Amino acid sequence: MGCGSSSSFDLAPHEGQGHGRSKLKLPKLLIIGGLENAEPTGRIDIYSLKGMEFERSLELPKTCYNDKDVALAVTSVVQHPDRPVLFLTGKMPKQQDLIMVNSSPFWMIDLTMSTQNATKLADVPLESSEFSCYAKVDGKEYIYCVGDYQFTRYDIINDSWCTLLPIELDGVVKCRGLYVADGYIYAIFEDTIMEYNTLDGLHGHWSSVIDKGSKRDGKTAVADHKFYTTCINEKAVYVFNPDTRHTDLYAKIDPNDLNQKFGVVGFGKSLYFTGCGSEKSRNSILEFDLKDKTLSLVGNIKQKNENHLAIICKLPES
Repeated sequence: MGCGSSSSFDLAPHEGQGHGRSKLKLPKLLIIGGLENAEPTGRIDIYSLKGMEFERSLELPKTCYNDKDVALAVTSVVQHPDRPVLFLTGKMPKQQDLIMVNSSPFWMIDLTMSTQNATKLADVPLESSEFSCYAKVDGKEYIYCVGDYQFTRYDIINDSWCTLLPIELDGVVKCRGLYVADGYIYAIFEDTIMEYNTLDGLHGHWSSVIDKGSKRDGKTAVADHKFYTTCINEKAVYVFNPDTRHTDLYAKIDPNDLNQKFGVVGFGKSLYFTGCGSEKSRNSILEFDLKDKTLSLVGNIKQKNENHLAIICKLPES
């Protein structure tokens, strides 16, 4: 588990951006990649969270999205909490000559720029990075990635990766998310939640902190410092509280409001569901208020977009 290092780069805000979270004021919904009319969009669409008004688009790097069977696909996204940048992981194309692929591309996207906004970073030492999360430890900043039960950590300042202990589980189960809470890292799986007991990475270990008792096919998002898993088949939202390490039924929902291809992202004290509506449209955004436990329509994005990633960011005022 050696950790290499390479040349560092400057992640300081551009002139006029300011420093710290105070300048990141306006929440936006970002629809990242995905398919539009069965073709890859190759862009990030930015909408105002209030009313879903379309604002602008950013082009993804040509090698950052799935161009039929040739190029790459965006597999995970995480925002830097203090600066308007995204970190995106991708997936290498299948090799025609059967050469083994053991790394994935990694990009930093500046959300304040419209062109030349992407910076290629050191490749992820994983064949496929399924989920990623940000953590700050003793003044150092890291991105953690998980894929096929492998676990690795990226040093933002030094542009280098370090391989950590893999996740060991019985059987084959799908990962549903990777999150940081109260000094721990949590990997959400279909039938268990795994906890990594330290953020410094090098000397930690994984342990199962909760067994859901049944296999739940749902999608997870973090809001209000808790993990919420939405399961259409069970018509329910479950909540996992890291403080109590316990999962409970949180609310019943009407599955007619969603569909099997929905996405979910947490922000504030709400969950936002993307890709909702009829099979024909699938462009509605719904808000689930965690206090009132009610679903309401926020608005519609400009076109049907399938298999996308979504994130809600606070961006600087224009």
